[in-house]
Amino acid sequence: QNRLTAFIYAKSVQKQLKNKKYDAIFCLDCTIFAYLKMNKPIFYRADAIVHLFLNYYIYNVPLFLQKEAKHIEELALKKCTNFFVPSQWVIDGIVKNNIQINLDKVILVESGANLDDKTIKCPHRKYGINQPLNMLFVGYDIMRKGFDIAYETVNILNEKYHIKANITVMGGKPDDIFLNNGRVNYAGNKNKNNTNEFYEFYQEFEKADIFIFPTKAECHGIVNCEAAAYGLPIFSYRTGGPSYVLDEINGRILSLDKTGKDFAEAIYYALSTNKMQEYSNNSRKLYEQRFNWNNWGNTVRKYIDKNIERFAD
Repeated sequence: QNRLTAFIYAKSVQKQLKNKKYDAIFCLDCTIFAYLKMNKPIFYRADAIVHLFLNYYIYNVPLFLQKEAKHIEELALKKCTNFFVPSQWVIDGIVKNNIQINLDKVILVESGANLDDKTIKCPHRKYGINQPLNMLFVGYDIMRKGFDIAYETVNILNEKYHIKANITVMGGKPDDIFLNNGRVNYAGNKNKNNTNEFYEFYQEFEKADIFIFPTKAECHGIVNCEAAAYGLPIFSYRTGGPSYVLDEINGRILSLDKTGKDFAEAIYYALSTNKMQEYSNNSRKLYEQRFNWNNWGNTVRKYIDKNIERFAD
């Protein structure tokens, strides 16, 4: 997006809002409000800022477009009444890149799993070094999501620690060389807009024992939130904003220099102690107490109500 198109979009929105009654504007992952002219509160929510997104999640963006996107976003951040973000990573990025926004306007509030509580079946799991271990891996771009690390992990668990571990993959399909070793199951690329496939997708969460997510780049990682809803211990990398994994609370977060050997060691240690059960219990508690849309909505609404009253005055 450049300034001209952003300005044109804003003009179009301005025209549509004319003569309409409204108290505020809420923008989701969209910064065209940077050029809106109005005396109403504007609330904005995004997983990341441009400075963090570029050359981390997307690459090869022309320098001109990078500058345009940063300029538009900074205008938007100055204009918005509140900026709701799901992770501390975003706030740290604002400070590190010296973006001129009053940090009091930036509100950290975790998002929720895109699930209906009635559909979630969270089984009681039994963990131990003598129990089979069904690991779940989800991601369309499986290499960026770290399938190579997950594959190395499942092999080491079997060969070094003698854990009867397997891994179920949903999303991108691994090459046949991985599927042929008997430890990798491919559950397909489910379309959650299809009712049957929606339930099939989450049945894999129900059947899993742990969730492995060694992603190398992630702005939000809401799939971790969904794993927490099913009470799954989560093993991930410390990168970007996967804010639903609290190290040593509901799983482990390892540094990017760690390999499948380190993931396997962390998983084995958790299985050989009571840690894995703790991680499972805590994942579900975190979902119930924090990682849900009711909590998000209640928190966001407080700021919206307060600022609508302030603008009305």
